[in-house]
Amino acid sequence: MLPEDTIYLPVGGGEATVESLKPLLEIGAKGFGLGASLYLPTMSDENVRVNAKAFVTALSEAII
Repeated sequence: MLPEDTIYLPVGGGEATVESLKPLLEIGAKGFGLGASLYLPTMSDENVRVNAKAFVTALSEAII
C-alpha cells in the first residue's frame, strides 16, 4: 500500500478511451505518462495531434 499522499501517475498501456482512463482516476491517478499510444517516430505530426486530442477528450469525459 502506498502512502496516502503519494501522487500516482500510471504509465504504459493506456488508451485514449474513457474505459481505459476512468478506472485509473477512480483509484487515485492524478495524471498519466503517455508513450507509444501518443507518439511513435514513424507518426506524422497530424497523427500525434489526433492522438493527443483523443486523450484530452477521453480524460475530460472520464472526470465528469
